[in-house]
Amino acid sequence: MFSVMIFFIAVISAVYMSKQFKKCPLGKVLLIFNNKNRYATPQIIRSGKVFVNPFNQSYVILPATSMKIGLSMKDIPIKDTKKIDFSANLNIELSKKTTVLANAKNLSGLNINEAKNLTQDLIKGLIKIILANKQYDEICKDKENFSKELIKYINVELTKLGLEITNISIENIEESSEAQETSENEISKKVLNQEDMQMYQDEETVTEIDRSSVNFELKYDKNMNNSTYDKEI
Repeated sequence: MFSVMIFFIAVISAVYMSKQFKKCPLGKVLLIFNNKNRYATPQIIRSGKVFVNPFNQSYVILPATSMKIGLSMKDIPIKDTKKIDFSANLNIELSKKTTVLANAKNLSGLNINEAKNLTQDLIKGLIKIILANKQYDEICKDKENFSKELIKYINVELTKLGLEITNISIENIEESSEAQETSENEISKKVLNQEDMQMYQDEETVTEIDRSSVNFELKYDKNMNNSTYDKEI
């Protein structure tokens, strides 16, 4: 009985340990981290299989080349109380600095899509913060400098994931349809108010003319009556 139990434990252990061999897919990179020293340079595997010790190691699989992220953001509030639509394409890569690359441990346990979605959500949040402190004209007048500012600001946070932006291409920055509609409504209201004011002023002018005409007629009748009375006398 005891030998049977030992046999089953051995089989289960063997199956468990065999699952700790991780394969690096083609076009990907496997990073293995030392859980006892988070600042240690990760082991980089570009092909084949490797054993990952579940007791003191963790791992993540990421694209070996750049990770492309497309952003399409609507109705983002900015400094001058407008809202804009923003779209851009970004290239994200593993940092070339080994000290920064160690931070990719924060992505361990995630698959490639989960890591990409986490990175995308982080970048969207950072862009919203940057745009909230910019005016529309300030954003549009120099897109090249604005792109450099985005890269610099976002990279500060991406280093915490062992990543960095290598390129950002801004596709579109424009007032949102909601903001344009609001602006058009305000212009329409302003025009209508001006037209109403003009009509009111015209009516006042006509009323004044009518009053002057009536006063003239009354004065004329009064003068005629006085003249007739003098003749009779």
